[in-house]
Amino acid sequence: MSAPSQPAARAREREVPGTRAFAALRRHGLVAGLAAAVFALAFQSGGYDVTVRNSFAIAAWWAIAVAVGALVWPLERPPRAALAGAGALAALLAWTAIAISWSDSAERAFTEVNRIAFYLAVFALVVMAARRGSAARWADGLALGIAAIGLVALTSRLFPDLIGDRGVSSFFPRGTRYLGYPLDYWNGLGIFIGLSFPLLLRAALDARSTLWRSLAMASTPALCGALYLSSSRGGIATAALGTLALIALCRDRVRALVALAVLGIGGVAVVAVLGARSELADGNLQADVVTAQGRSAAALIAGICLLTGVGYWVVSRVTLPAPRIRVPRLALAAAALALVAAAVVAADPAERLDNFKQPPSNPFARVESSPGSAGAADTPRLAPTSRHLLSSTGNGRWQFWGAAIDEFETRPLAGRGPGSYEAWWAQHGSVSYFTRHAHSLYLETLGELGLVGLALLAAFLLTGLVAASGRLRSAGREERNAIAALAGVVIAFAFAAGIDWIWQLTVIPVVAIAALALLAGPATAMTTATASAPPSRRRLALAARAGLVALALCLVAAQAIPFLAQDDIRRSQHRFAAGNLDGARDAALSARSIQPWAASPHLQLALVEERRGNLPGARSAISKAIERDRLDWRLWLTAARIDGEAGLANQARAKLDRAVALNPRSPLLASLQRSEGR
Repeated sequence: MSAPSQPAARAREREVPGTRAFAALRRHGLVAGLAAAVFALAFQSGGYDVTVRNSFAIAAWWAIAVAVGALVWPLERPPRAALAGAGALAALLAWTAIAISWSDSAERAFTEVNRIAFYLAVFALVVMAARRGSAARWADGLALGIAAIGLVALTSRLFPDLIGDRGVSSFFPRGTRYLGYPLDYWNGLGIFIGLSFPLLLRAALDARSTLWRSLAMASTPALCGALYLSSSRGGIATAALGTLALIALCRDRVRALVALAVLGIGGVAVVAVLGARSELADGNLQADVVTAQGRSAAALIAGICLLTGVGYWVVSRVTLPAPRIRVPRLALAAAALALVAAAVVAADPAERLDNFKQPPSNPFARVESSPGSAGAADTPRLAPTSRHLLSSTGNGRWQFWGAAIDEFETRPLAGRGPGSYEAWWAQHGSVSYFTRHAHSLYLETLGELGLVGLALLAAFLLTGLVAASGRLRSAGREERNAIAALAGVVIAFAFAAGIDWIWQLTVIPVVAIAALALLAGPATAMTTATASAPPSRRRLALAARAGLVALALCLVAAQAIPFLAQDDIRRSQHRFAAGNLDGARDAALSARSIQPWAASPHLQLALVEERRGNLPGARSAISKAIERDRLDWRLWLTAARIDGEAGLANQARAKLDRAVALNPRSPLLASLQRSEGR
């Protein structure tokens, strides 16, 4: 049975008193609520922290349990594509959980299980809560949340005294500092902002009123400015790829190209304003002129955004309502390929590849310290923003990727276990550089979960795109544009996930997975089945509901375990810093009782006992931590320090040697060995 047309639905809204107002409230409430959720998750460092991510996951799974148990969700029958996507992600979750059995660190492996469980919750929640024809509203909510974060990020640079940066600037005591606030990672911020461009362009094409279309366009120059200040080449590529996908897949390519031209003019103007203020653009926030440069740039950027919105309003009224020129997708793709080929030839690809392969000369964030010690960090010397954007350095990615491939080759089918890359890199990496992630979701999955894990991940990502390709053929103009924008988000994310560690920066995959759920779920479906199910099918549906509720409650408990344990560990750390050693010990014992298989509670207990002077207790606790994560060199180094304080020189030397074997390129460990005369 075909779906009712939008004009017919709107006519029924006018016929029933109060229906139109309720529909408007529901429409705007969805947009505002989704934008607020995206903003809240992004504002807390992108949800990278375990406690932040797990709190959102608990809320998501709890909402699913309540709504499904109360027979409220799903609002529409999930299409087969949505069930296939959920099945692939659930299979990846199950495989990751099974892989805990051969992982060297149950704690890190369990963290990866909970990460995927949260992404499954996001996918299921969007599929079940979305109605047919609601894709545009969901896209608007995602766009609004990302745009709000982009504007906050830009404001933090233009008015550095107005918005704090959570101490991120302490990593940049002098010299260039790229914009990363509030995600606290500049490439992450750039990629996150880049995902908004296809969504905002769609809103500029199809928003219900000219005012909203103009406002969507007016925000884009400011986001171009934030993207420039992040100095993220991956972010720029993400924005470009998502936008090109929208133009290639949408119905009215001429209108989209005109909108892109207006956006480009405004974006170039904002970048010119920032580029003319080198101290501001490069993040030299201690310079005397930064405050004045920020104020003048803010005034000019506000004017450019206003002119962009007004200019688009004028152009759209004159040019866009009835375009007669059709741009074939094949011609557009050929032109894009020709431009890319010309750019590649002009850029001297052989030399750029050689530059990309070079190891980093001054690694960033190379903090190598044993737990509980001060440690040391090199002051990063980053290239100026404009120079960095035009450079071809890989910042160690070639080496990270090579290590992931090496890890994969040791166990090709099953991998070495979730969360294993950090220890593998420390022991087998080719340069001295601290990193937890391979900077490629696909290669890291290969190393940690093998071919099985990569196949399940690929099946999940491809499900939504395959569904979108089928729905594009039968969609109307507005529906097709929404599908094209969401597909642009997924395509751009799939690219960005291959070159950076954004899978761990929770808010970015959340946006992409929501887009996947909209592509595969009822939100973009053109038809729906209305026939009543036979009694046997109804009983099966009730059993499925009961099973989903039970699964949701189990996953709530799984998310709560590390959440509560980490909360106790942080409470112990705060009490430790305040000198309340008895309280710190009690909190560490509480964390150990909640998550006994994890190394971190035992480590915290060892540090507390060491400070209390109970060296036998500290040695016992650190030994138990090592039993739970035998490849973490920091645990062995802490154990060596405690043994040294206890006067056990031979044991301390052996444990230091083990730490060196697990991290042979560490400057910290090399200096400790030199201090012992070895």
